[in-house]
Amino acid sequence: MNTETPSAAPTESIASDTSQAFPPPTALILLASEQLWPNVESVEYWKDSLQHIFIYHTEDERRSVLPAQRLGHFCQARCPHVQVDYADGDGKPESVVAKIEGWLVQYPQYQWVINATGGTKLMFLGAASLIGRPHVSVIYRELNGSWYHLTNHNGYLETLPLDIPPQVTDRIPLETLLQTLWWDEGTVIDLRHPKPLDIVRLTQLLIQHEGKWREAFTACGVPPEKEDNNSGHLFERYVAAILLAIGVPPQNIARNVRKEGKQSQQKNDPKKGGQHLHEIDIVVNHQSRIYVLDCKLQGEGNGGGRGAQLMQQIRNLSDTVRQLGGVGAVGVLLRPNRTFFDEERTYAEGIGLRVLDRSKLSTFFEELARILGIPTVPAVLQNAQQLWQNPVFAERVFPGSPRTHQIARSSSESGIVGLENYLCEWSRTLGQNWAVCQLWDNYFLLRYDQRKGQGNIHQIARHLPQNIGCINSESEQLWTSGTGDTGYWLFQANPEDVRRFFKPYVGRDL
Repeated sequence: MNTETPSAAPTESIASDTSQAFPPPTALILLASEQLWPNVESVEYWKDSLQHIFIYHTEDERRSVLPAQRLGHFCQARCPHVQVDYADGDGKPESVVAKIEGWLVQYPQYQWVINATGGTKLMFLGAASLIGRPHVSVIYRELNGSWYHLTNHNGYLETLPLDIPPQVTDRIPLETLLQTLWWDEGTVIDLRHPKPLDIVRLTQLLIQHEGKWREAFTACGVPPEKEDNNSGHLFERYVAAILLAIGVPPQNIARNVRKEGKQSQQKNDPKKGGQHLHEIDIVVNHQSRIYVLDCKLQGEGNGGGRGAQLMQQIRNLSDTVRQLGGVGAVGVLLRPNRTFFDEERTYAEGIGLRVLDRSKLSTFFEELARILGIPTVPAVLQNAQQLWQNPVFAERVFPGSPRTHQIARSSSESGIVGLENYLCEWSRTLGQNWAVCQLWDNYFLLRYDQRKGQGNIHQIARHLPQNIGCINSESEQLWTSGTGDTGYWLFQANPEDVRRFFKPYVGRDL
């Protein structure tokens, strides 16, 4: 049996005919492997002209048999009129050639396309050796998504560009894609499609409510749904709505995607509850790519964790990306609360993941659109993005730490810390009518609620120096708020004396 592959054409040889150069196929041959996406894309592109699909697989259960079953389910869902046949064999080139030649003889009436992208390198060699056969076209998809028609020109192998539009897979329902790429025997896929949100208004409310996601959503007229158990789920809704606003159709976005054992669907009988196997925050089908978005806020599922926790999340996302299309999938880590360390970013990007962390928050919408290959964002999103360009607003909603969150909540839009708000909230938190702030060295500021005390700020200022050894307590350092409710006293004293005096009053009024 001749399995010789044509040699590559010398670079100085003949000019290429860049047309597709073959009619729509009536039969398609697929080599089943874990790299399902190129096979899915070719089936979807030619499904209207196809009459027969042949799937060749090896005996490797995980790497070939299961992918062949998944491809069969996809064909049944997308082109039920097409006959699907399976054939098993080893991965040797001569075995692949023998099986394909048998099909060619059995069905001489067909116009054939062999998708040589799937399978092992040896299986590819077998498929490529059939280049140049009458009524047979061999095609291949590169890692960057480009398709090629492999031809034999005067005994040399030549590649011609093949125009399969990247948007061809956009019309595949996400449910069907996930059943194809992620399905296992005994499991079901559950997902929810997003709804539009007023991104500008919701962003304003998130800032106004200081990062309280449930309150902001409720104020925006879109109260949390039953499944929105925490702020992280609402952040997912926010991101999904951004994707809608930049032009991705709702049917091509899914959030809260879960792979479950079939019994877990029997919710009316808790005794029959099954196992929750895997969950993905957001999945997007766009322009011949699957995008897997892993969204975490600080404190949600260790989203703000350092070191081992984050590295494990990176590895988990990489594994999910491999399951959902391999080279046809892109993983994105969204961590608006934290900035990745250099080694974390290098590791994530080194295994093909994209990172949207705190350092990208000011251009968050543009970065997300760029990852999806969308060149511009609508004006309405640019308006919302401008709000995140104010670091005070960003800190209120996506704090880097509890301390900076507290400071941001007490700051104005200009970044000036509202010490009055800070001290007032601290007094209220501790249940006392006073708060002292150490400004620097031995300078202190006392805020005193005169409505709850035994005297006014002037009486307090006359009494305290006897107990804390004030260095300076001149009257011009005393003042009262316009309403008369609050008094302030700026004084100098030994820090140890100040701490010793006020310690017994923590949680009590002066």
